[in-house]
Amino acid sequence: MKPEFERLAESYRKFRIGYSPQTIETLSRESTGDTLDAAIGTGLLAELLRPHVRRIVGIDISRAMISKTRPPVVVAAAEHLPLRGGAFDMVTCAEAYHWFDRPRVMFEFRRVLRPGGLIALIWKSPADGEPYRPLSHDLFQEITGRPYRSAMPPEMLEEIVAGWHSDRFEWEVEWTVDHYVGCFSSWEAMRQQLGPLREQFLDSFRSRLDQLVGGRPFRERIVDKVYTMRV
Repeated sequence: MKPEFERLAESYRKFRIGYSPQTIETLSRESTGDTLDAAIGTGLLAELLRPHVRRIVGIDISRAMISKTRPPVVVAAAEHLPLRGGAFDMVTCAEAYHWFDRPRVMFEFRRVLRPGGLIALIWKSPADGEPYRPLSHDLFQEITGRPYRSAMPPEMLEEIVAGWHSDRFEWEVEWTVDHYVGCFSSWEAMRQQLGPLREQFLDSFRSRLDQLVGGRPFRERIVDKVYTMRV
């Protein structure tokens, strides 16, 4: 199913969280030059990196996502970058690479990089043992009758783990129930798989999460996974 990120732009802006200080420190240590942030979205990674690099250019296929993102931002697909070759020292892509035509987008990333440039792919997920994501998965299966499927193809992770340098950085995020459920409401994979059951899921998840944490703010350990490769 084709992603429809236009529908989720406001949820992204209100509820998505950024990245650990260690992630930003690592990327800025690797390159302080001209940076392309592919699938910039609402600018979460770009704004954290901006003080540390010479300049940032963002691209995203969704005009709604970038409507309030600081320029320069180009509306374009990552597989067809309207940018000259050898223009950047680093290409970053946070929590979006799994949506791309990977061979095509990797060709484009390499094309726009200068010799020795860096490609950085970033994802984040709860640390092992945190109970809130498993709660959502259990509820998803209860409502739909099937397990939740990650948007990331297993073979993609195998390719990256085999050929890229990897770092993992653990940090903590403080949530409220509304913020946590709001973040779930911004997941495109969840929207696709739930279909008309989405509102039922979100309401039930809010109720069960509220019961689990006693209606209070709670903290969750998050792990940033940073994969880098020089080309």
